[in-house]
Amino acid sequence: APVALVCQSTYGPALLEDVEESLRARFPDLQVYPTRCGATEDRQEETVLLAAEADVLIVVGPYHSGNAQRLAEMGREGGKQTFHVETPEDVPVGSLVEQARLARRQALMEKYAEDPERLKAAVADAAALDAEVVIGVTAGASTPPWALRAVVDHLAEMMPIIYTPT
Repeated sequence: APVALVCQSTYGPALLEDVEESLRARFPDLQVYPTRCGATEDRQEETVLLAAEADVLIVVGPYHSGNAQRLAEMGREGGKQTFHVETPEDVPVGSLVEQARLARRQALMEKYAEDPERLKAAVADAAALDAEVVIGVTAGASTPPWALRAVVDHLAEMMPIIYTPT
């Protein structure tokens, strides 16, 4: 009988290619129908870029959402402290800010590893250092815009927001 692979996944195309390759070895006439969501792919690409710029990452979305879970995994895989939240009340503000400060200091230590005087100068002004902290916020493709806005607004009440995409 004909064999088909139908896949709608929040995982990247590499995993689908591996599955397809394994199945094709057993079923050479395999028909493949990938149905990856364009919004999911876009969010994953954007999350990688955002994580590269941020000190810490917040992913907004239902805890049961495979899409939001995958974005959080991607942030962690990229070496970022990542918080997956559903509501503004779930944002661990104290530890979030502290983790962002630590990440910023770590980045400066790596940047100025060969220049202790520049490192000392870079971390001397705690207020200036805190002003440079970047907290990236993203959301799963199925997360309602109002949920994302609620988390961003909650953060804005506690710290200055320099850039908020519309």
